[in-house]
Amino acid sequence: MRASTLLSCLGGLALLMLVACLAAAQTNNPPDDAPRFTLSVSPSSQTVTAGSSITYTVSVSSQNGFTGTVDLSVSGVGLTSSLSPSSIGGGSGSSVLQVTTSSSIYAGTYGLTITATSENLSRSASVTLKVIPQIDNGTAENWMGYTWDFQNGEPAGGGTLIAYKRNMVVDSNGYLHVHVRKQGNTYTDAEMYTRNLFNFGTFQWVLQGTNYYKMDPPLVLGLFTYGPNAGVGVDGENEIDIEFSNWAGTGVPNQVADFTVYPSTGNGTDGQIDHEVDFYVPTPDSNTTTARFVWSSTSVEFYLMKGTVPVNQPVSHVFHHWTYYGTNIVHGVKTTDPAKWIPQQPCPVDINLWNFDGKPRHTWDIVVQEFDYLPAQ
Repeated sequence: MRASTLLSCLGGLALLMLVACLAAAQTNNPPDDAPRFTLSVSPSSQTVTAGSSITYTVSVSSQNGFTGTVDLSVSGVGLTSSLSPSSIGGGSGSSVLQVTTSSSIYAGTYGLTITATSENLSRSASVTLKVIPQIDNGTAENWMGYTWDFQNGEPAGGGTLIAYKRNMVVDSNGYLHVHVRKQGNTYTDAEMYTRNLFNFGTFQWVLQGTNYYKMDPPLVLGLFTYGPNAGVGVDGENEIDIEFSNWAGTGVPNQVADFTVYPSTGNGTDGQIDHEVDFYVPTPDSNTTTARFVWSSTSVEFYLMKGTVPVNQPVSHVFHHWTYYGTNIVHGVKTTDPAKWIPQQPCPVDINLWNFDGKPRHTWDIVVQEFDYLPAQ
């Protein structure tokens, strides 16, 4: 057989196989006019006080004459939920999803996924539930269910501006506003930290808007754990940071963020005292940014994520990630001693807005929608 004839036969065979595959695919996918159903849940988000219950409406609607029975289920970590009824017959109807929270639940935003199935058909929908503490008098002292103390009249962070308690304000939505304000000819900044001590686990802040990507170059927004506020080590020890700043232009070009880990107690003066990664982050196209780190005795894993990701849900929409395993260079020798280079003791959580080098040129209002913490399992 000539090569041209062989190629022609092979080409024809390939075309026949392609047609057969397309036909099979069409057979496995139901046509557009086949009976099916839709699933919706309302409202898409709600707020509840810890210890209380709340309900959502789950609706199933028939399409193209669908009359089957639809089974409903719900999943979500940290919440107790039930569906009544859990099965809808006749192709359409509604169910009440009741979600109950315990009085000891951690404040924050939780995710729920509702799944509807009928034979080979399946649909899903997601909703969120924000849990606020039982005791929340609208002041920053008890924000997110934790007791906070304030830098007041002393430099915040390591800067030269004076911090004032009044620069931390909680609005009617429960969001924390962290301010740089002008008093006469002098700018003032803000810092507060928890009396509570937090050990290994997941730490997360949800920031609103995008102005923290565009702050005056000397300003630094810090979201971190800091042992020295509770007498755990000294400055330069027991600190894990997520920071937004241009560092007055001294960082990488256009730098707007960094992740940093300081060593454990007693190791802050031995060789390189901190390990960090500086990076540039273009302003995202989402209205919120989720900043998370997961702290264990052997690693610290950092994430920046687009949008709001519930603290009890896996990471998603990640646009920057870094994991630190306790490696460092000490006197020219590489070490992998996590107990030395990763904080090991419980520490307070700190939020501040301060100046690194130079004075700001504008007032600023950085909005932190929530702080969430889940202890390690």
